[in-house]
Order: sequence, then C-alpha cells, then structure tokens
Amino acid sequence: PHHALERRRRWNGLSPTLKGVMWMLFACVAFSGMGLSVRYLSRFLPSQELIFFRNALSLIWMFPWIVRNGFTVLRTAHFRMYLGRSALAFASMLCWFTALATLPLAEAVALGFTAPLFSTVLAVLILGEVVRMRRWTATIIGFLGAMVILRPGIEEVTFAHLLVLAASATGAITSVVVKQLTRTEHPNTIVTYMTLLTTPFAFLIAVPVWQWPEPMTWFW
Repeated sequence: PHHALERRRRWNGLSPTLKGVMWMLFACVAFSGMGLSVRYLSRFLPSQELIFFRNALSLIWMFPWIVRNGFTVLRTAHFRMYLGRSALAFASMLCWFTALATLPLAEAVALGFTAPLFSTVLAVLILGEVVRMRRWTATIIGFLGAMVILRPGIEEVTFAHLLVLAASATGAITSVVVKQLTRTEHPNTIVTYMTLLTTPFAFLIAVPVWQWPEPMTWFW
C-alpha cells in the first residue's frame, strides 16, 4: 500500500501536459497493436466483422465500470455530439480497417500519421487554439512526408491510400469533438457512448459477410 500511495503521489505531482504526453504515447502503442491485430485478422475475417468485434468487445470491457457506478453515468446533455462523434468514428474505422486489409502495415501506419496534420488545422478553426510557427513547420514537414509515401505521379495512388487519408481526416474531426466533450464529460462516458452507439451499426454491416472465427482467431 505504501508503494502504491507513493506512485500515486508522484503521478499527481506531474504536470497536466506531461500526463497528456504519457497517455498519448500509451495510446499510440495500443493503436499500433490494434493495427497489427487487424492486419493479421484480415486474412481470415472480413473488415466489417472485425469492426463489429472491435466495438462489441470494447463495450463489454466498459460494462464493469457502468455496473459499479450505475447507469446515471450515461446521463448527458450532449447526446447529439455523441451521436456525431460515433458516426465519424464508425466511418474512420470502416476506412481504416478496409485499408489495412489491402496495404502493407508499415505503409498504412505511416500514412495514418497524417491525422495530426488535419487535427492541427481543425484545432485552429474549431477550438480556437493558437498554433505557433514550430507546430506549423512540423505540420508542413509531415504533409511533405505523406507526399513522399504516396509519390503521386510516380506511383499509382490506390483507393486504399485514399481510404487511409479519409480515416485520418474523419479521425481528426473525432478528436476535436472528443476534446470538446472532455470539458464536461468523463472520459469513460465518452468511450462507452462510442461503443454503445457504433456496435449495432457494426453488427448490421457484419451480418451479410459473417464468418464464425476459428478458436485461435478469438484470441487475436
């Protein structure tokens, strides 16, 4: 208990910016793992079914939190924002999972890094954040990096490449909506609503192409 209290004290002593950076790094690792899993599973299951399992299992993961705190945690005055955020997240997942089934993982992930480029522009236009020259320079370099990956005019830009860019753009808009929601909503509530609203739609598009996973596939 003493060590746990000491770790909590150290964590609480960190600046909000440093905490955000650490959470973001952990999220990047988690999303990379998910991308690897989706790429592997696309050999055995259609993308529509993978999207369903990604949302359904996430919803199951959130159930203990709901049971422990009661369904009152889902009360909100921003249901329309949740609905819009879920629709955008669903579109982003559909584009991203479909592209992962086609493109090499490294190429898809590299193009996926265009999401911060869209987020930077949206942060200025929608959130009114001040972006200084250093970030604009990094954004321009990132855009040039995306062009190096795509090599338009030298190599064919496929539909899968465009899907990754679409996933990045819709994902960036989702990030802006989430940023607005976090001003009044608990992060767990935001995650729960997303899975709660997207799982039924994911099930509908998965039914026509449904294949029962093999025993080992359930692990992935």
